[in-house]
Amino acid sequence: MILILACVVGIAMLAATGTDVRRLATIELRAGWLVWVAITTQVVVLTVFGRFLGDHVGALVHLSTYVTAGIFVIVNLGLPGVWLMGLGGAANLLAITANGGVMPASTRAWELAGRGDTIGFANSVPVGDPHLLVLGDVFAIPDGLPLSNVFSIGDVVLVVGLLWLVYRWCHQPLPSTDVKGDDVSPSPEPARSSRSR
Repeated sequence: MILILACVVGIAMLAATGTDVRRLATIELRAGWLVWVAITTQVVVLTVFGRFLGDHVGALVHLSTYVTAGIFVIVNLGLPGVWLMGLGGAANLLAITANGGVMPASTRAWELAGRGDTIGFANSVPVGDPHLLVLGDVFAIPDGLPLSNVFSIGDVVLVVGLLWLVYRWCHQPLPSTDVKGDDVSPSPEPARSSRSR
């Protein structure tokens, strides 16, 4: 959820500085529905119904969202910033895979964000003896501030990649529709004179 809100805030800031975000309507994404599947699964299935999921089912669903998003990245690598989004997602996936399907969070960041005990499956949580914690949720927006939560370096890279895509796409030159040169109509062919015999 924090990623979605961070992207919205970032795009709003770009719009406030003069970026014409309406041009995003012209972007041609391949298999864009994969992103919505991944986001919906993360927000609805894991966040809302996570308490009803077992650890194994929750971990599999969590990992599947990154696989889905990874396919989207691969087929859209030609767009600016998408490779950065893929790099951020890969960093997250590496940490999640190394910890059995859960993103490891540092205890300090977890407490700073005011997070408490979780019920059922949680996609991010402090774990005992974490692996690759440096790629985990080691940063935090402190409790009491808007959007207080934990986040990872991969999240930061992913958001930067998305905002770079928005900036580059919305600032690229529009195709020129002007016709250069004078509009010269072709001169009519001279009439042939008829010869009398």
